[in-house]
Amino acid sequence: MNISYNDLCSTDCLLYDISSYHHMWDGPTEYNYETNGRVNNLLYYHLDNEITYYVKGKIRYQLNKHDIIFIPHGFKYSSIVSAKEDNPASGIGITFNLETIDRERIDFFDSISIITKDEDSQLYQKFKKILYSVLHPSTNALKLKGQLYTLLDDLFSDKGKKDNSKKIRDDISNAISIIENYPQKSYTNKQLAEACFMSESSFLRKFKQYSDGITPLQYRNNIRLMRAEDLIYTTKTIDEIAELLGFYDGAHLCRIYKSTTGHTLKRKNK
Repeated sequence: MNISYNDLCSTDCLLYDISSYHHMWDGPTEYNYETNGRVNNLLYYHLDNEITYYVKGKIRYQLNKHDIIFIPHGFKYSSIVSAKEDNPASGIGITFNLETIDRERIDFFDSISIITKDEDSQLYQKFKKILYSVLHPSTNALKLKGQLYTLLDDLFSDKGKKDNSKKIRDDISNAISIIENYPQKSYTNKQLAEACFMSESSFLRKFKQYSDGITPLQYRNNIRLMRAEDLIYTTKTIDEIAELLGFYDGAHLCRIYKSTTGHTLKRKNK
């Protein structure tokens, strides 16, 4: 049975194979799940330094302090932990599997995703309690499942996701306004980050959370192309539309449109 993250809190499910660990690294470390994917679902709370996640050889996420990421069973990826002997990295991981009450395995068809940033460390306390319960199974077996059910509800409930999504949008609202109001102009990631009063790495991480993984450049180009689709029905020529939207010329606009959508930019019968 395959479900989405949005369905988790409304699915009657059982937890099993629960484990947890407090991991520490004192040097750069690479993990490769590109061939077979993860064996279990992973919830991971990052405490110190950075971890970079790659999907099909491209950077997908950069995990920073207090970030929580979820990686579903079977997902293929690799990661590199940034750590040194005098600047170690650490975090708490929780692995588990899910099944229906009829013992059918539950998997997710969603990909790796940063769930939230735990600014006030409230979720960190819940991760620590789960870790403690795993380390003391003889006295906390029932409590462990209850703690993990509660944590999953906190992370995947509609309210939690909406609250976090709103916060992320608020954090980068200045950059979103700039891109949406002036898509014809070119801005560097650094300039957009400065408009949001944050570092470039934090801005990019939050922006990808907001935009479901696409970069500010891709986001801007998507807006340009949508506006080109509207302008094609006016009296303007392709070259005039291209100049208005910030492309080099009409050929450049048509090439980007074709590579992005798979279709040719042209007027269609309505």
